[in-house]
Amino acid sequence: MAVKKNLKSLILTDSAGKARTLKKFLGYSYTVMSTDGFLKGLPKSRMGIDENYLPDYITIRGKGPLLAELKKESLNARRIFLATSPDMRGEFLARQFCEIFGVNQYSNCRMWFEEMTKDAVKSSLENARPIDDKLADAFQAKQIIDKFVCHKIGEYLSYKIYRGVKVGRFRAMLLKLINDFQPCKKI
Repeated sequence: MAVKKNLKSLILTDSAGKARTLKKFLGYSYTVMSTDGFLKGLPKSRMGIDENYLPDYITIRGKGPLLAELKKESLNARRIFLATSPDMRGEFLARQFCEIFGVNQYSNCRMWFEEMTKDAVKSSLENARPIDDKLADAFQAKQIIDKFVCHKIGEYLSYKIYRGVKVGRFRAMLLKLINDFQPCKKI
């Protein structure tokens, strides 16, 4: 007679510390695993954004074995919950995890808690909600602007100043320039 395996629900977090704390709160009825941040990202060596401004995400170097382990665990899970940070970045990560692990982002899979207490975690598990596309899209737009502006300005600075100059993040400076821009008045 075969022994029937009791399937656990899987909770994915974006940090190892949060995963350890959730394990303490939820016990053995849940499997809690950390992704250690992003599993996929924009490539570093090229733009990674097509002419329609759609990103081309690739698996981050070194995350392949972790991704394989997480996929294997997700196949054995009764249900998958996403407990990423309660902000735009966390919402984007949750949506990315839905795409990677085949979770319906419109199902009640997203845990949202702003404090790491047992009551808050249990309450967020009971009141899980769908992914908020507006928050995830806002983070993705910020990411694309950063990449696009840095890449284009980097090309320009390499041409004008010296080859190989590093640009850094220009979004704040760009928004200030746009905000301060005053059209010239005709005299």
